[in-house]
Amino acid sequence: MIVYTKFVFKRPAITESGERDRLEQMRSSPRPPDAPALVSFEPVTINIASVPYKPKGVDGSAQQIDGKLHYATIGFAVEVRNEKLKEMVEDLRSQISDLLLNSVGRKSFQELKNVQGRYILKSQLLEESNRLAQTRLQAMEAADPRKKLKASLGVREAVVTNVFFTSFIVQ
Repeated sequence: MIVYTKFVFKRPAITESGERDRLEQMRSSPRPPDAPALVSFEPVTINIASVPYKPKGVDGSAQQIDGKLHYATIGFAVEVRNEKLKEMVEDLRSQISDLLLNSVGRKSFQELKNVQGRYILKSQLLEESNRLAQTRLQAMEAADPRKKLKASLGVREAVVTNVFFTSFIVQ
């Protein structure tokens, strides 16, 4: 093995044209896609709408039942297109959390206890998070119109690409 590497194998000479060809080949090859980043949100407990709106006692009286209201404990993470956009989404953390609180607060126990309800909530969070992110990007570009911020950050469509529930408890 040593004889081969020391005496038999002759490394090709490095020439200017060979290096130019190698560099051109590197530039023309497609870049690997950016690795997505995750922004995690702590689980939060939210009261959800009761059905009927004001639960009545078993005897039919108008007295509201205590302890029959429902709540949900939800933790989630959003997947961001690339690492460059993660800081911007971190700045939107409180607004995205508010979106979750508003969306879940209007849902009923029946809507959240099945798979379809969770899927609808997930798609609503994804859509609204992207709306917030696009609004933020437009505001940043308006502040300095010479910058092509979307192109430099690698944004073509959505900033947030997915929402993952890390915990989802409805009681």
